[in-house]
Amino acid sequence: MDHAVSDPYSRYSINASDNDIAAIINILYERKMTILFFFCLFVFLSLFYVTQAKKQYVASAKIMLTPADIGNKASTLQTLLSTGKLDIADLLSQVEIIKSPEIVRNLVIDKKLYNDVEFGGATRFLSLEEITIQRQRAIIDNIKNRLSVNPVLGTSIVEISFQSSNAKKASQVVNAIIDVYGQNEDSRAKVRAKTVSDWLAERLETLEKEVRDAEMSLERAREKNNLNLSQSEDSRLIRIELLTKELSIAQAEKAETGATLQEIITAKKGNLRVDAIPNVLGNKVIENFKFEEARLLKRKAVLEQKYGSKHPAMIAFRAEFNGFKSRLDYEIDTIFETLKSQASIAQKRIDALNSEISKYRASYQGDAEQRLEVRNLKTSADTARTLLNSFTKSYLESLQNLKLDKSPIRLISEATPPQTPIFPKKSLIIILSGVTGLFLGMFVALLMERMQSTLQFPEQIEKMISLPVYGVVPYVRFGKNTNAADYILQNPASPLSELMRTLFTTIQLRNPYHKSGGRTLTVTSTLSGEGKTTNAIWLATTAAQNGKKVLLMDADMRRPSVHKAYGIGNSKGLADYLSDRLTLDETIYRKHASGVHIMTSKAIPTHALTLLNSERMETLLRRLQDAYDLIIIDVPTALVFSDSLVMAKMSDKTLYVVESKKTKRDDLQHSVKQFTDMGYKDLCFVMNKVEDRKLSRFMKKAVSYNSKNV
Repeated sequence: MDHAVSDPYSRYSINASDNDIAAIINILYERKMTILFFFCLFVFLSLFYVTQAKKQYVASAKIMLTPADIGNKASTLQTLLSTGKLDIADLLSQVEIIKSPEIVRNLVIDKKLYNDVEFGGATRFLSLEEITIQRQRAIIDNIKNRLSVNPVLGTSIVEISFQSSNAKKASQVVNAIIDVYGQNEDSRAKVRAKTVSDWLAERLETLEKEVRDAEMSLERAREKNNLNLSQSEDSRLIRIELLTKELSIAQAEKAETGATLQEIITAKKGNLRVDAIPNVLGNKVIENFKFEEARLLKRKAVLEQKYGSKHPAMIAFRAEFNGFKSRLDYEIDTIFETLKSQASIAQKRIDALNSEISKYRASYQGDAEQRLEVRNLKTSADTARTLLNSFTKSYLESLQNLKLDKSPIRLISEATPPQTPIFPKKSLIIILSGVTGLFLGMFVALLMERMQSTLQFPEQIEKMISLPVYGVVPYVRFGKNTNAADYILQNPASPLSELMRTLFTTIQLRNPYHKSGGRTLTVTSTLSGEGKTTNAIWLATTAAQNGKKVLLMDADMRRPSVHKAYGIGNSKGLADYLSDRLTLDETIYRKHASGVHIMTSKAIPTHALTLLNSERMETLLRRLQDAYDLIIIDVPTALVFSDSLVMAKMSDKTLYVVESKKTKRDDLQHSVKQFTDMGYKDLCFVMNKVEDRKLSRFMKKAVSYNSKNV
């Protein structure tokens, strides 16, 4: 039977082809202390971290920027005067204003945050101007990074939040920034109110002058012609009156269009925003441009935070913004030309009405022309008076609204000191750290198993070299008054004794008598110190206790140690018999309490292989087989010396001792290959020095090993 050397990793290796869950669980169980170490380490580190980490608190407040109903429609003048009316573009613009460096700078100055070490300041500064520009920018950026301003979707409410290591400070900063923003908006509202008030007063004065002029002209015409307008009028006069009313309406439209054109011209000359003029502001296209402008301003704020003014992104943005301004100017020019066209059309309409009225007037005789003149003047005066009364009412209402001095914002909820920090999340960090440590420990355990170069389990031997393992032997700690030869005699009920009896039974069952005489068992190992001699002694003692006549032969003539274990001399032994200096009876010690007969040896390394590989040795074994049931031969280690190969050929079975966690895979492979290369088939293994904590598992499996291998 050719025992080829196969896969160097067992099913307990994480890279084996037949890996399964049970094998991985076994590895994790065997290295549970490693896993526990990493778990405890990470939990301890997380506990240390959460106790040392600086707590962070976030305080929040909500304000409303659009108290008016968005769905309500108002006149152009009312829309201009409404301070609470904001569309989505205005809302986003206000969000950017709240986060703007100007507002934050005012906050720093107002609340003296440049003295706060948390934000990068220092108590030695008396004012912001004492700080370098670079440090000012750092303080402002620090505060901006802690500030969060977000609109609540679907509403006109804005939530303002701030993060700080001090809960009270976080709430104070949020409330302070609302105050600073409110003051800023109040200032802007006052400027806007003054502009509107001045425009209204100027417009009211113009209308009053028009009314006075119209009434004076009417009165002079009446006095001059002494007319009584209560007389009957013919159809032509009624027609003239209707045409005159149409003429008044056309003139009013032209006047309004002309006023808007004049405002646009004035705004252009003064480099003012044309899109703020009421008639221009109500244009749908201009509204869309306003929305796009708000989006570009928001984007500009983001880019300014990230880049300098010469960055390619900022250059590209300025080009894009200039393009937007060009389109806006073009649209305003289009509106201007449209208004000019409307004024021209109105003028043509006026000319046509005047021409038609003149045609009717030509048909009048006597005082008809004077009557018509007076009536036209009266209609003009009435129209002017109506316009004046309507505008006066709106003017008074507007002044009243401006005097109320309403705040541009409405506080929904004030910021209060938070009770719970947002960082660190103690429970979450500890749980995540524990889970991380657990998985890292499992990974390290599997990695350690993968990198393990020694053998730990019987299955590894069977998988690696396809040869049977007959049993396992526990690690034994000897007392001061106990040696290997006496241990089984003194501890017959110990796990070692039980496992040695199991091993002996397995050897008997696996190797039934196939010839007359006793059986010969050679015991070897890969290197010294792996327990071959001790296992040979224990096996001999176990066999003797089972009623067998046993001879233990020390054939290790390089480093003999059997005589030391039994506490006897080695002056007479195997070497003397093979050298024909002593008879067989003279070399056998028969007085040990275990009943084991012992043949010792002495160290003669230069002649050891010659003596063992001799015909006299073969003759000796045949004689001993006739006299004993079992001959156990302790031979030198197999990796270094060839003595074990010589003795294996003369034996019925070779028992190869492998020490758990010491015998290396490569060494065992190389050593066993020497046996398989010469065609030797009768090789079996025993795993030695298994740790106590693993012994119970091996004892439970001992029966299954043996029954499987029988």
